[in-house]
Amino acid sequence: MFGRKIRSKLPSVPFAELMDEEIRDRDMVHKEKQKEYIDKKRSAKESEIVVGDRVVMKRMKKTHKLQSDYAPEELQVIRRVGGDATVRSCGSGKEYRRNVAHLKKIQQTDGDSAGNDEEQEQEASTSNMRNSETETDAGQIDVNTRSSGEGEAEKLRTQMNMKRVRSEPKRYKDYISY
Repeated sequence: MFGRKIRSKLPSVPFAELMDEEIRDRDMVHKEKQKEYIDKKRSAKESEIVVGDRVVMKRMKKTHKLQSDYAPEELQVIRRVGGDATVRSCGSGKEYRRNVAHLKKIQQTDGDSAGNDEEQEQEASTSNMRNSETETDAGQIDVNTRSSGEGEAEKLRTQMNMKRVRSEPKRYKDYISY
């Protein structure tokens, strides 16, 4: 028991001892299988945060319940060792050391491409409005008939304020309302 040779007066048949290395290897294989299963079940994945990434840091204490989970301050990763990351504030220059689970990577966007996307969306929406017909309380109005900029602005206002026509339920027709 517990690695000691048992001394007994009763005769016994000696049994083959398992080698410690075999047991450790088998245990390691089983643990690896369990880890793979649980990681797959939880959809666990490795952190993609690397040195040079821009991140935001999780707030450890929120002052009120409407506050976001992450502080709005932008930080840059300057060193990472395993799960430990050192980040520097872009504004104040302070350095913090946190686990990567408390950091969230910010998607890098170029200012030029974002502006172009907005312009393209705006052009597409205005061209769709010009080519489509809209329905209002008075009936159908073709947008192509309006050529001035004021007409389009008015059209947008009416389209945004459009609501369905409401009618009183039939079961209330017997009642006289004052």
